[in-house]
Formats: sequence, structure tokens, C-alpha cells
Amino acid sequence: MTYAGCLFLDAVSVLICGVTLIRYGKLSHSHPAAVYILFHLYTFTWRLISLTNGAPTLFTDLGPGFLPITEEEIARAAVLADVALLAITVGCVLAMRSVGDAGERDLDLSAVPTLNYKIIWGVVAVAMPLGIYGLLTYAVVPSSVITPGLEGTGPSDGWSGSSYVQILPSWPGLLLLILIYYHGFRRWLTVPMVIYLLIMAVQGYHRFRVVLPVVLLLQIYLDRQNRRWPGAGGFAILFLLALAFFPMKVAGRMVQQGAPISEIAQVSSDLISEAGQGQAGDQQFLDQYACTLALVDGAGDYYYGKPFL
Repeated sequence: MTYAGCLFLDAVSVLICGVTLIRYGKLSHSHPAAVYILFHLYTFTWRLISLTNGAPTLFTDLGPGFLPITEEEIARAAVLADVALLAITVGCVLAMRSVGDAGERDLDLSAVPTLNYKIIWGVVAVAMPLGIYGLLTYAVVPSSVITPGLEGTGPSDGWSGSSYVQILPSWPGLLLLILIYYHGFRRWLTVPMVIYLLIMAVQGYHRFRVVLPVVLLLQIYLDRQNRRWPGAGGFAILFLLALAFFPMKVAGRMVQQGAPISEIAQVSSDLISEAGQGQAGDQQFLDQYACTLALVDGAGDYYYGKPFL
């Protein structure tokens, strides 16, 4: 099957599954299937569009010692991705029908766990100081961004390479999300969150510490407004976030090095343009999926997580 054929099949699959989920699955912004459809569009559909327009596959530019991913391998992975999307759709519709058949009369709301104010603030009291320690230890922010700047270098003891310590800068953002979810968008929570996101945006790594909090903040806002979907402003935020995703690593390092704004803007524009043409490394997950399938076939072993174990 050609790239164009795969793209046509994928477009039909996304359309059918999307309409089915909207009609029968009560799709909304926080529905797991909505998140999966976005993942599918980014990982598979967008990549197929790029390949149809002539984008090279994984390993194409690495020389004769590497075998580029072939069109047949891409086609196989794309078809299986559509099968996965179909399975998600069927599962969600069946689950929704099961809930509908049960009816509200069978739901015991007293058994549903609720957030406990004392536990939330107990966790904050313990984890926030550790998170701030992580920020002061690892974060690097020039004084041109915040005053005073941060010059994190990592701890000098044997913990410096431990993920237990390196994950600490994520904790302030997680805790602020918890508090905003519970208390709403109060100024004493929103301002620190904005500062945290700015700090994370210029680190030059770990873009998830910016992207995921912004998405979750938007979902919290929509839930508090009892809205199923964001409006024009919400979609604009998501669009700008998608554009910022690709150059964020490079732009963050340039900010730390004191590069002028004009140069950062030019490099960011070039990276966004490259992503628009399907040339960014962050757009090759379909290729990696196809590669994995081929390697599993060659090894004759499904692994089932043994490397991680």
C-alpha cells in the first residue's frame, strides 16, 4: 500500500471513529478517547501527510550502515494504528452503553472518593519545599527572564545523576495544579503557575513540564465552566502551544546563552517551518513504530516489557 493509500484509509478511519464517538460515546475534551484521537492525529495522520508529500523516513540520512524504514513497513504500522483507533472507539462506546443501561439509580455516589482538604495541604507542605529545592538546584534561568536569575548546577553528591532528585522540579507544577483544581484560578495560585511555566519553558529540555500543565489547566477551566469543548480562545491556546512545542528546546538554550530575541525568533520560525514539512525528529514516532514491528519480527520475541523489567 502506498503512502497516499494509507493516508486515505487513515482519514476514513478517523472520520468514522470520530463521528461514532461524538454520536454514541459522549466525547468531550477530557474524555480518554479525545486525548487518544489527538495522539493519533499527531503521531500517525500528520506523519502520513508528510510522507505523502515526500518527507524522508527514519534512518534515510544516516548513511549506508543503516536501513531506512520502507513504505511497506510504514503501511503495516499505519494499518495497525487504525485498528487500535477502532478498538478504542468500540471499547468507549460499549463502556458508555453499559453506564447508560445501568442508569443513575444504580450509582452509589457515597462510595465515590472525594478530595480531602487536609490531605491536599499535607502533601503540599511536605512536597513543595522539596520541589523548590529541585528548582533552585537544577533550573537555569538568566536574569533577563526573572530577577534574580537561577544558576542551578545540580547537587555535588552522588545523588546528582538520580532520577529521584531530577524529577523534583516537576513537583511545584504538580502541586499548583492540584491546588488550582481544588480552589480554582485564584491569583495567589495562578501567578506562581505562570512563573513556573516561564522557568520551565527556558530550560531547553523536558517540554512536558510546560505542555502538560497548560493542557490540564485548560481542562480544569472547562470543567469548572461545565463546558464539553473549548471555545475559539481555548483552541488558539492549543494551536500556539503546538507551534511552541517544536522550537522550545532550542529556544530555551538560546535564552540561557543570551541570544537576541530576533535570532531566537528566526531559529524558532525555521524549526516550525521544518515541522510543517514533516522534517522534525519529533514527528517520526510512526517510523519508530514501524521499526519496532520489523525488529520484533526479526527477533521472534514480543518481549512484553522484559527490557524494562
